[in-house]
Amino acid sequence: MTNITSQEFGDRLKLTYVIIGIFLLIVLDVLTDFLFKIPESKLIFKAILAGGNLIFMGYLVYFIWNKFDRDDAIKHGLTRAKLKAQADADRYESKAIELTDRFEDFIARQFKNWELSPSEKEIAHLLLVGKSSKEIAQTRYTSERTIRNQCRFIYEKSGCGGRSELSAFFFNTFIKQ
Repeated sequence: MTNITSQEFGDRLKLTYVIIGIFLLIVLDVLTDFLFKIPESKLIFKAILAGGNLIFMGYLVYFIWNKFDRDDAIKHGLTRAKLKAQADADRYESKAIELTDRFEDFIARQFKNWELSPSEKEIAHLLLVGKSSKEIAQTRYTSERTIRNQCRFIYEKSGCGGRSELSAFFFNTFIKQ
């Protein structure tokens, strides 16, 4: 049995009292019929009916109590599943942050190895996140031609033939690590 609150226990108890009350009314009806000398055939029929009601009411009480327990078990099961899912999500998020940090460190080290200037580092970063020359020029408040020239220097220093080769270099090299 799961832990229940006093409110839940009170609700279960009320239902049980109602069912027991109905059963007692049926028993009282049979007893009064017996005391008032109702014909035996009707009395036997009512006694059988009372016995059937007793079994039914017992099952009903059992069902009601167990239904609450099943509902609690389902609620607790879902809570456990939700907590596990949240823990998994937190673990994956932590792993993603760790990989992102490692990737950024890898990029910074590679930029340093290629001896890129601060301006070239910024442009190379913007190239890696998919910005066009026009977008980079707008971001840096400079001409598109200046950006294309700086990209050419970045490609020469890195030994890459262009934007896609630069991205592929970082992706493939990092994956192999």
